[in-house]
Amino acid sequence: MAAFSLFAASRGEYPERQGHRVCPTHGDFSVREFLGERGEVIGVLRESCPECEAERAKEREQRDLAEKIRAGTATAKIPPRFVHADLSSMQIDPDNRAAVAKVQDYAQLWPGQRRTGESLILLGPVGTGKTHAGIALLKHAITVGVSARYATVNEMLGDIRDTWSRRSGAETEKDVIRHFADVALLMLDEIGATAGTEHERAIVFDVLDRRYRNMRPTILAGNVTVAELGRVLDARAVDRLRETSRIVLFSGKSRRQREAA
Repeated sequence: MAAFSLFAASRGEYPERQGHRVCPTHGDFSVREFLGERGEVIGVLRESCPECEAERAKEREQRDLAEKIRAGTATAKIPPRFVHADLSSMQIDPDNRAAVAKVQDYAQLWPGQRRTGESLILLGPVGTGKTHAGIALLKHAITVGVSARYATVNEMLGDIRDTWSRRSGAETEKDVIRHFADVALLMLDEIGATAGTEHERAIVFDVLDRRYRNMRPTILAGNVTVAELGRVLDARAVDRLRETSRIVLFSGKSRRQREAA
């Protein structure tokens, strides 16, 4: 007799019956047995336990997700201290429960925020959890397949200044600005940490304006008040941010102060 053919089996060319196999872990499971001319089993469809297959598929999915998060975290330039940042693991000061709840609400809307361009501004005193919350949002976005980038304002400006002394053919100022403007989700931390020159403020505005026009969400974090935003950012940038952003205010003592108390 000719060799067993799955193609022929799919066309119903063999008689078949329901057979059984035993998995040492999950017990009995059914298989389709195809029969030859003398009633002997000449082929079987699915000889492995379906529950074992499902478990292996889930393990592969978890490994793939972990690798995607690892690669996305590296590409996003997330600082080592915050690579495990997670909204569910935040040590929340009672004063900031409402603030963290607002950040969590924003996270639940991803990846929809990618379409609306709604941004998030995290403001408050030093050490109240703004950076942790913002990076946790970046990581959440990475898990749903969104490209992300973290930088302090000074780091972004430093990357741009580094291009000024490079030779022809290397990355240009426009290239760096385009990178920060085009990434799907950008977090700029430490806004207002330094006053900045007019040229530097213009660069920050350029990045934020491009993101605004292209509906790309941005997370801004800084140890400033709402009233001080106009001092540390270009007035036009503040106007655009007010139009498209949620403002979340953190308060209370810093983590170090709480631990020392």
